[in-house]
Amino acid sequence: MQSFSFGEAIASGFRVIARHPLAVPLWALVYLLLVAVPAVAILIHLLPNAIAQVQDAVQHAAADGRPDPARMMALRSQTFGWQPALWLLQVFAHTLVMAAVFRAVLEPQKASWGFLRLGAQELWLGLTYLVLMVMTFIMVMMLLFPMAIASAIVAGVAHHGGNPPVGAALLLTLIGLAGVGAIVWILLRLSMALPMSFAQSRFMLYESWDLTRGQALKLFLVYLVLGLGVLLFEILVVAAAGLTLAPELRSAAWTPTAGLEEIMNVIHRQTAALVSFGVVIALFAMGIHALLIAPLAEVYRELTGGPRPADEPPLTA
Repeated sequence: MQSFSFGEAIASGFRVIARHPLAVPLWALVYLLLVAVPAVAILIHLLPNAIAQVQDAVQHAAADGRPDPARMMALRSQTFGWQPALWLLQVFAHTLVMAAVFRAVLEPQKASWGFLRLGAQELWLGLTYLVLMVMTFIMVMMLLFPMAIASAIVAGVAHHGGNPPVGAALLLTLIGLAGVGAIVWILLRLSMALPMSFAQSRFMLYESWDLTRGQALKLFLVYLVLGLGVLLFEILVVAAAGLTLAPELRSAAWTPTAGLEEIMNVIHRQTAALVSFGVVIALFAMGIHALLIAPLAEVYRELTGGPRPADEPPLTA
């Protein structure tokens, strides 16, 4: 049975960044233009009206003793009405970057423009990516709905004076963990569909099942190591951001009606810092994308016996 090198998979993303460092800023630029800029534009467009509606809702609640549901629904609809468009832009941006990382591993000779292209490979990769996301959503809902109903029944029994259902709660926890494990296992078995669809320029999904037979645990360990490293890094970044912005936020005079206005004032005062911070975050995010995406292409290359680039020796050499 064909297998893959754990070390090569872990190192593949670091190798891509080290060999093509200028590609990462190009990926960050794509993400900023396709996702961050539209999101900020929508925020700037919606925030003044949101401030006015929140202030109006607070005044109405103070007069009537409760918020006006119609006002709150109007605010929610305006806030979340743009979500589908932003989600599609995120999918498009992720597909372009994912394809670029795959190309850096599988087709390193096509290095111009940071491996970014828009063609048949991106089309089929994007379709496979969408199908996997929909499948994941369906599987999660299939797990959550019965769990939510069972949890509500257990909580209701306890609330009405029944014996504490410790055994039932433990059973639900075990079922939930088993369900999550099953979803992760299925996604690992189907994970090669992404590089397969990219490399062969056609929709492929269940073909990944045969290719990953006997490889799920090894793939899980690869992403466990990378995931823990990324999590630690993100904690450090969030802590640094909090320490940077905390003095400014602590100095603000927060009130229920003026809070959003104060946020706008902070944004105006710290525009340059926030823009710089956003660019840095985008660069780090694309680096993390490379670390997490490149292993899929490397594992696919090894499982299919694909050739290693002539100028790229193996780690064990």
